[in-house]
Amino acid sequence: MAKELSYDELVQLRQSGEIGWNEFVLRSGDGDEYEAWLDENRLAASDDNARLFLEERESEMKNLETV
Repeated sequence: MAKELSYDELVQLRQSGEIGWNEFVLRSGDGDEYEAWLDENRLAASDDNARLFLEERESEMKNLETV
């Protein structure tokens, strides 16, 4: 079994181009939520959809902060 990586380690791999957005989200602890989001929206796993998922989560978090 592969070593589980910390969030910071995943960020470093993403920034170095060793992993894409899709793998980043799947391995970051948000994988189950991301897969459910893909199913709900009838989307396939991809780097573009992973970025969209992250953007939506960020927007939701910002909205919670302003409430």
